[in-house]
Amino acid sequence: MKVLLDTHYLIWIAEGKVSAEEIKFLKENELFISPISFFEISLKYSLGKLTLGTGNPELFEKSFQKKKYNELPLSSSLLATYYKLPKKDNHKDPFDRMLIWQAIQEDYIILSKDEKFKQYTNDGLMLKTFH
Repeated sequence: MKVLLDTHYLIWIAEGKVSAEEIKFLKENELFISPISFFEISLKYSLGKLTLGTGNPELFEKSFQKKKYNELPLSSSLLATYYKLPKKDNHKDPFDRMLIWQAIQEDYIILSKDEKFKQYTNDGLMLKTFH
């Protein structure tokens, strides 16, 4: 399966904070990361809302280049059609919503623990969660 990792999973993988069950799932699937996640990490780091074990977002991104992750392209058509993602009153995080839209448009399963993602399954989101 083609699996897009939510931003928090990138951080947890880097910090070794994933369970044995999650590691097994990650090893069994083709993993993808989005430039959106690195933008989110860099922005939150610059605002002092995030610290990274690697030191900074640039080193964090370089650590993922060395691993077997595929980077999804971020196309202008994807960004231009983002307005089509239905609005949800209790979910306004632009980074999450863009990842959700990318997963829907590219037919990827998204791996996330964010409960708010479930409300997009009726809109075409394929979601994988672990509890």
